[in-house]
Amino acid sequence: MRMTPPHHRAPTAVALITITVLIGISRIYLGVHYTSDVITGFCIGLLALGLGIQTLQAVGKYARERLVFGRK
Repeated sequence: MRMTPPHHRAPTAVALITITVLIGISRIYLGVHYTSDVITGFCIGLLALGLGIQTLQAVGKYARERLVFGRK
């Protein structure tokens, strides 16, 4: 179920990506992490996001098939 209107999705995505990148840059600037650590964290996060999206799509497809075709 989508909770926000469609025209709010793009600005929200841009804001969240901007905040994430700025936090990564600040971690490098403050010397808390190496650049490679931050890039690796971004890559792992993107991998987890992709895996989560694929899982949700597969579960949704399975649920729709059960509802439409009545499979058990």
